[in-house]
Amino acid sequence: MPLTSGHNARIRSVHPSKLNMNVATGDSAPTEDMTLAVPAAQGQNIPGELDLRSFQISRELSVFAHVEPETGAGRVPLNEIHDWKLILSDVNGAPLSGAEVEIVGHMPGHVHGLPTQPRVTAESAPGVYRVQGVKFQMTGWWVMTFNIAAGPLDDAVTFNIRL
Repeated sequence: MPLTSGHNARIRSVHPSKLNMNVATGDSAPTEDMTLAVPAAQGQNIPGELDLRSFQISRELSVFAHVEPETGAGRVPLNEIHDWKLILSDVNGAPLSGAEVEIVGHMPGHVHGLPTQPRVTAESAPGVYRVQGVKFQMTGWWVMTFNIAAGPLDDAVTFNIRL
């Protein structure tokens, strides 16, 4: 049976726009043109004009969001499990309460996601969510996407992080 996704697949990506490319064609046995020396894994090319703001508007322009690490110093730690605060409001500034939030994180220049599975554990005030279990295991460019569902609303907001 051919390998469709995994370490020996010719094309792999965790980026949502590349999911349909996770299929290897033909024989999946290693060939001479395959190597473990992947340039993207040796040095990540981070775009110079990344939007690193902690305030973003969602893909469908229906939600304003703000994230901040709850580490006291406001820094994003490396190799430490930590919590974040996610603040959501509608475009008129009203808190977005009772939302279901799914969190997806990955490194665009590498073929891996987060080493943990962060999740929202509580809504401490209307529109203020506690995200627990965030961990970044290496420096570079990370992308965190928060998929938000609340009633008829189905949207997503994305943040770039450079460690």
